[in-house]
Amino acid sequence: MARSLCLHKGAQRRDMSSIREDVLPSPMGPRHVLLPHAEFYDLARERLDAGGYNVTWEEHSTNSDSSRYFGLMGITNGENSNERERIIGLRNAHDQTFTAEMAAGDSVFVCDNLLFSGEIKVGRKHTIGAKDDLPSLMDDCVGYLGAVWDNQTERVEAYKERPLSKEEAHDLVCKAFRAGALPTSKIATVLDEYEGNIELENGRGFRHPDFEERNMWSFLNAYTETAKIWGSETLQRRSIKMVGMLDKYAGHKSIKPLRSGDTFDAEHGEVVVVNN
Repeated sequence: MARSLCLHKGAQRRDMSSIREDVLPSPMGPRHVLLPHAEFYDLARERLDAGGYNVTWEEHSTNSDSSRYFGLMGITNGENSNERERIIGLRNAHDQTFTAEMAAGDSVFVCDNLLFSGEIKVGRKHTIGAKDDLPSLMDDCVGYLGAVWDNQTERVEAYKERPLSKEEAHDLVCKAFRAGALPTSKIATVLDEYEGNIELENGRGFRHPDFEERNMWSFLNAYTETAKIWGSETLQRRSIKMVGMLDKYAGHKSIKPLRSGDTFDAEHGEVVVVNN
Protein backbone atom coordinates (compact mmCIF):
# COMPACT_ATOMS: atom_id res chain seq x y z
CA MET A 1 0.00 0.00 0.00
CA ALA A 2 1.24 3.44 -0.77
CA ARG A 3 2.60 5.70 1.89
CA SER A 4 0.31 8.59 2.66
CA LEU A 5 1.75 11.64 4.39
CA CYS A 6 -0.96 14.20 3.58
CA LEU A 7 0.08 17.84 3.69
CA HIS A 8 -2.53 20.46 2.92
CA LYS A 9 -2.71 22.66 6.02
CA GLY A 10 0.61 24.41 5.64
CA ALA A 11 3.02 21.67 6.68
CA GLN A 12 6.14 21.10 4.60
CA ARG A 13 8.40 18.09 4.15
CA ARG A 14 11.74 18.39 5.91
CA ASP A 15 14.83 16.35 6.66
CA MET A 16 15.29 15.18 10.23
CA SER A 17 18.70 16.89 10.24
CA SER A 18 17.01 20.28 9.85
CA ILE A 19 14.33 19.44 12.43
CA ARG A 20 17.11 18.74 14.94
CA GLU A 21 18.16 22.39 14.64
CA ASP A 22 14.73 23.74 15.66
CA VAL A 23 14.67 25.92 18.77
CA LEU A 24 12.14 24.82 21.38
CA PRO A 25 9.46 27.35 22.40
CA SER A 26 8.67 28.10 26.02
CA PRO A 27 6.34 25.71 27.91
CA MET A 28 2.68 26.72 27.92
CA GLY A 29 2.24 26.15 31.64
CA PRO A 30 3.79 24.67 34.79
CA ARG A 31 2.75 21.10 33.85
CA HIS A 32 3.65 21.39 30.19
CA VAL A 33 6.79 19.39 29.34
CA LEU A 34 8.19 19.91 25.85
CA LEU A 35 9.41 16.90 23.92
CA PRO A 36 11.68 17.83 20.97
CA HIS A 37 10.44 16.32 17.71
CA ALA A 38 13.85 14.81 16.99
CA GLU A 39 14.00 13.24 20.44
CA PHE A 40 10.57 11.68 19.90
CA TYR A 41 11.69 10.34 16.51
CA ASP A 42 14.91 8.96 18.01
CA LEU A 43 12.93 7.20 20.72
CA ALA A 44 10.68 5.56 18.11
CA ARG A 45 13.70 4.42 16.08
CA GLU A 46 15.33 3.04 19.22
CA ARG A 47 12.26 1.00 20.18
CA LEU A 48 11.84 -0.29 16.60
CA ASP A 49 15.47 -1.33 16.48
CA ALA A 50 15.09 -3.14 19.80
CA GLY A 51 12.05 -4.94 18.41
CA GLY A 52 13.97 -6.21 15.39
CA TYR A 53 12.45 -3.88 12.76
CA ASN A 54 14.38 -2.15 10.01
CA VAL A 55 13.35 1.25 8.63
CA THR A 56 13.36 1.19 4.82
CA TRP A 57 12.19 4.76 4.16
CA GLU A 58 10.97 7.75 6.11
CA GLU A 59 9.26 11.10 5.57
CA HIS A 60 9.06 14.04 7.97
CA SER A 61 7.24 17.35 8.06
CA THR A 62 6.42 20.23 10.37
CA ASN A 63 4.08 23.18 10.16
CA SER A 64 5.41 26.68 9.50
CA ASP A 65 6.57 27.41 13.06
CA SER A 66 7.62 23.80 13.73
CA SER A 67 5.20 23.51 16.62
CA ARG A 68 3.73 20.34 15.10
CA TYR A 69 5.56 17.36 13.64
CA PHE A 70 4.27 14.55 11.40
CA GLY A 71 6.27 11.57 10.21
CA LEU A 72 6.02 8.21 8.48
CA MET A 73 8.44 5.27 8.37
CA GLY A 74 8.25 2.09 6.31
CA ILE A 75 9.53 -0.94 8.21
CA THR A 76 10.36 -4.59 7.60
CA ASN A 77 10.99 -7.58 9.85
CA GLY A 78 12.14 -10.18 7.37
CA GLU A 79 8.87 -10.66 5.49
CA ASN A 80 8.93 -9.67 1.83
CA SER A 81 5.65 -8.58 0.30
CA ASN A 82 4.81 -6.39 -2.67
CA GLU A 83 1.11 -6.37 -1.84
CA ARG A 84 1.06 -4.37 1.36
CA GLU A 85 3.37 -2.19 3.36
CA ARG A 86 3.99 -1.95 7.07
CA ILE A 87 4.18 1.59 8.30
CA ILE A 88 4.86 3.55 11.48
CA GLY A 89 3.27 6.98 11.89
CA LEU A 90 4.42 9.65 14.34
CA ARG A 91 3.14 13.02 15.41
CA ASN A 92 4.14 15.45 18.13
CA ALA A 93 3.12 18.98 19.15
CA HIS A 94 4.61 21.77 21.22
CA ASP A 95 1.33 23.73 21.33
CA GLN A 96 -0.70 21.02 23.12
CA THR A 97 -2.85 20.45 20.02
CA PHE A 98 -2.36 16.71 20.39
CA THR A 99 -0.33 14.20 22.38
CA ALA A 100 2.94 12.61 21.34
CA GLU A 101 1.63 9.64 19.36
CA MET A 102 2.87 6.59 17.53
CA ALA A 103 0.68 4.47 15.28
CA ALA A 104 1.43 1.29 13.38
CA GLY A 105 -0.29 -0.89 10.84
CA ASP A 106 -0.41 -2.14 7.27
CA SER A 107 -1.52 1.34 6.29
CA VAL A 108 -1.34 4.46 8.42
CA PHE A 109 -2.64 7.88 7.44
CA VAL A 110 -0.82 10.83 9.00
CA CYS A 111 -2.14 14.21 7.99
CA ASP A 112 -1.48 17.76 9.11
CA ASN A 113 -5.23 18.40 9.36
CA LEU A 114 -4.92 16.48 12.68
CA LEU A 115 -6.29 13.17 11.43
CA PHE A 116 -4.20 10.31 12.79
CA SER A 117 -5.05 6.64 12.82
CA GLY A 118 -3.59 3.17 12.61
CA GLU A 119 -4.15 -0.41 13.62
CA ILE A 120 -2.17 0.24 16.80
CA LYS A 121 -1.83 3.62 18.45
CA VAL A 122 -0.23 4.85 21.67
CA GLY A 123 -0.06 8.40 22.95
CA ARG A 124 1.07 10.43 25.95
CA LYS A 125 0.25 13.99 26.98
CA HIS A 126 3.13 16.42 27.34
CA THR A 127 3.14 16.45 31.12
CA ILE A 128 5.61 15.42 33.82
CA GLY A 129 6.67 11.81 33.36
CA ALA A 130 5.98 11.70 29.62
CA LYS A 131 9.58 10.95 28.72
CA ASP A 132 9.63 8.12 31.26
CA ASP A 133 6.33 6.63 30.08
CA LEU A 134 6.79 6.80 26.31
CA PRO A 135 9.43 4.05 26.01
CA SER A 136 7.18 1.44 27.65
CA LEU A 137 4.15 2.61 25.64
CA MET A 138 6.12 2.35 22.42
CA ASP A 139 7.37 -1.08 23.47
CA ASP A 140 3.72 -2.14 23.81
CA CYS A 141 3.07 -0.88 20.30
CA VAL A 142 6.17 -2.47 18.78
CA GLY A 143 5.68 -5.71 20.71
CA TYR A 144 2.17 -6.00 19.37
CA LEU A 145 3.09 -5.48 15.73
CA GLY A 146 3.81 -9.14 15.15
CA ALA A 147 0.42 -10.27 16.45
CA VAL A 148 -1.50 -7.75 14.36
CA TRP A 149 0.45 -8.37 11.19
CA ASP A 150 0.25 -12.13 11.55
CA ASN A 151 -3.50 -11.70 11.76
CA GLN A 152 -3.50 -9.50 8.67
CA THR A 153 -1.42 -12.10 6.80
CA GLU A 154 -4.02 -14.71 7.74
CA ARG A 155 -6.75 -12.37 6.49
CA VAL A 156 -5.09 -11.94 3.10
CA GLU A 157 -4.64 -15.68 2.71
CA ALA A 158 -8.26 -16.30 3.71
CA TYR A 159 -9.43 -13.76 1.12
CA LYS A 160 -7.26 -15.33 -1.57
CA GLU A 161 -8.61 -18.80 -0.80
CA ARG A 162 -12.24 -17.67 -0.94
CA PRO A 163 -13.51 -17.93 -4.56
CA LEU A 164 -16.00 -15.27 -5.53
CA SER A 165 -18.45 -15.61 -8.37
CA LYS A 166 -19.84 -12.72 -10.37
CA GLU A 167 -23.19 -13.22 -8.62
CA GLU A 168 -21.55 -13.09 -5.19
CA ALA A 169 -19.66 -9.93 -6.12
CA HIS A 170 -22.95 -8.28 -7.09
CA ASP A 171 -24.46 -9.43 -3.80
CA LEU A 172 -21.48 -8.06 -1.85
CA VAL A 173 -21.68 -4.55 -3.31
CA CYS A 174 -25.37 -4.40 -2.36
CA LYS A 175 -24.61 -5.52 1.17
CA ALA A 176 -21.71 -3.07 1.33
CA PHE A 177 -24.12 -0.28 0.42
CA ARG A 178 -26.53 -1.31 3.17
CA ALA A 179 -23.65 -1.53 5.65
CA GLY A 180 -22.49 2.00 4.82
CA ALA A 181 -19.24 0.80 3.22
CA LEU A 182 -20.07 1.83 -0.33
CA PRO A 183 -22.22 4.64 -1.78
CA THR A 184 -24.61 3.79 -4.61
CA SER A 185 -22.62 6.01 -6.98
CA LYS A 186 -19.62 3.67 -6.70
CA ILE A 187 -21.30 0.27 -6.92
CA ALA A 188 -20.81 0.05 -10.70
CA THR A 189 -17.21 1.27 -10.35
CA VAL A 190 -16.27 -1.52 -7.95
CA LEU A 191 -17.91 -4.10 -10.20
CA ASP A 192 -16.12 -2.75 -13.27
CA GLU A 193 -12.80 -3.04 -11.43
CA TYR A 194 -13.58 -6.56 -10.26
CA GLU A 195 -14.85 -7.76 -13.63
CA GLY A 196 -12.02 -6.22 -15.65
CA ASN A 197 -14.27 -3.76 -17.41
CA ILE A 198 -11.81 -0.85 -17.32
CA GLU A 199 -11.05 1.23 -20.40
CA LEU A 200 -7.36 0.76 -21.21
CA GLU A 201 -5.18 1.84 -24.14
CA ASN A 202 -5.61 -1.52 -25.87
CA GLY A 203 -9.27 -2.02 -24.98
CA ARG A 204 -11.15 -3.02 -21.87
CA GLY A 205 -9.56 -5.21 -19.23
CA PHE A 206 -8.15 -5.39 -15.72
CA ARG A 207 -6.32 -2.35 -14.38
CA HIS A 208 -4.03 -4.62 -12.33
CA PRO A 209 -3.28 -8.09 -13.81
CA ASP A 210 -2.25 -9.38 -10.37
CA PHE A 211 -5.89 -9.20 -9.31
CA GLU A 212 -7.47 -11.08 -12.20
CA GLU A 213 -8.05 -14.17 -10.06
CA ARG A 214 -11.70 -14.46 -9.07
CA ASN A 215 -11.54 -14.34 -5.29
CA MET A 216 -12.28 -12.07 -2.37
CA TRP A 217 -8.75 -10.60 -2.39
CA SER A 218 -9.36 -9.30 -5.92
CA PHE A 219 -12.72 -7.93 -4.82
CA LEU A 220 -11.15 -6.07 -1.89
CA ASN A 221 -8.57 -4.55 -4.22
CA ALA A 222 -11.32 -3.50 -6.64
CA TYR A 223 -12.91 -1.76 -3.67
CA THR A 224 -9.69 -0.07 -2.49
CA GLU A 225 -8.93 1.10 -6.03
CA THR A 226 -12.34 2.79 -6.08
CA ALA A 227 -11.85 4.18 -2.56
CA LYS A 228 -8.73 6.17 -3.48
CA ILE A 229 -10.82 9.22 -4.33
CA TRP A 230 -12.45 9.45 -0.89
CA GLY A 231 -11.26 11.68 1.89
CA SER A 232 -9.19 9.91 4.52
CA GLU A 233 -11.84 9.98 7.24
CA THR A 234 -14.49 8.59 4.88
CA LEU A 235 -12.05 5.99 3.57
CA GLN A 236 -11.25 4.70 7.06
CA ARG A 237 -14.88 4.58 8.19
CA ARG A 238 -16.08 2.76 5.10
CA SER A 239 -13.09 0.42 4.87
CA ILE A 240 -13.55 -0.79 8.44
CA LYS A 241 -17.13 -1.73 7.59
CA MET A 242 -16.13 -3.42 4.35
CA VAL A 243 -13.35 -5.52 5.91
CA GLY A 244 -15.65 -6.53 8.76
CA MET A 245 -18.21 -7.75 6.24
CA LEU A 246 -15.65 -9.60 4.12
CA ASP A 247 -14.13 -11.26 7.19
CA LYS A 248 -17.46 -12.96 7.82
CA TYR A 249 -17.66 -14.17 4.22
CA ALA A 250 -14.10 -15.50 4.32
CA GLY A 251 -14.41 -17.00 7.78
CA HIS A 252 -11.55 -14.89 9.12
CA LYS A 253 -11.50 -13.99 12.81
CA SER A 254 -9.87 -10.64 13.43
CA ILE A 255 -8.19 -9.69 16.68
CA LYS A 256 -10.57 -7.90 18.99
CA PRO A 257 -9.88 -4.22 19.73
CA LEU A 258 -8.33 -3.18 23.02
CA ARG A 259 -9.77 -0.06 24.55
CA SER A 260 -8.02 2.70 26.48
CA GLY A 261 -7.38 1.72 30.08
CA ASP A 262 -7.45 -2.02 29.51
CA THR A 263 -4.49 -4.20 30.31
CA PHE A 264 -2.31 -4.69 27.26
CA ASP A 265 -2.66 -8.23 25.92
CA ALA A 266 -1.32 -9.18 22.50
CA GLU A 267 -3.86 -12.00 22.22
CA HIS A 268 -6.97 -9.90 22.73
CA GLY A 269 -6.48 -6.52 21.11
CA GLU A 270 -5.85 -4.91 17.75
CA VAL A 271 -6.15 -1.23 18.58
CA VAL A 272 -4.27 0.17 21.54
CA VAL A 273 -5.08 3.72 22.63
CA VAL A 274 -3.31 5.04 25.70
CA ASN A 275 -3.84 8.69 26.64
CA ASN A 276 -2.62 9.40 30.18
